[in-house]
Amino acid sequence: LTSTLKTNAIYQIKSKKLTLNPFQIMLDKIKLKGQVSVQNGALTKVRYTLFGNQWDLNPYLSKKSTITPATKNKNKIQNTNNRNTSAPEIEPNLSFLTHLDVQGDLTLAGILYKNIKIGEITTKLFIKKGKASLNPLNIKLYKGQLNAKASIDDAK
Repeated sequence: LTSTLKTNAIYQIKSKKLTLNPFQIMLDKIKLKGQVSVQNGALTKVRYTLFGNQWDLNPYLSKKSTITPATKNKNKIQNTNNRNTSAPEIEPNLSFLTHLDVQGDLTLAGILYKNIKIGEITTKLFIKKGKASLNPLNIKLYKGQLNAKASIDDAK
């Protein structure tokens, strides 16, 4: 893996604000660029606008398994037996959301994963007062489009 980070960093001492503009990070051929700012205070305030190229995830997938068929069947039987003894679901602790104020825009040209080609992805992330939302989340898929929104709330 080859990675690089290029940016101009400005830190304002009085306001405790770090600005990275322009910001560019690369991992092999995967690129993300734009601007980012982080300000410390009672709430950690993050603002960003980031653009990514088409991300080919295939080079990072695990290689074909070397498990023999006999081992596969043994694992399958063990996994089937373990299903009945699963632990109850526990909600994750989302209290960290109450300490964040995030607004950001992310645009990716697309993602390649195995034989799946996903077109442009755009989303806006908002986190404030324990609530987080992706709204809208737009994904171009083949000859159509997926539009969604998601939110979580850590309200007690």
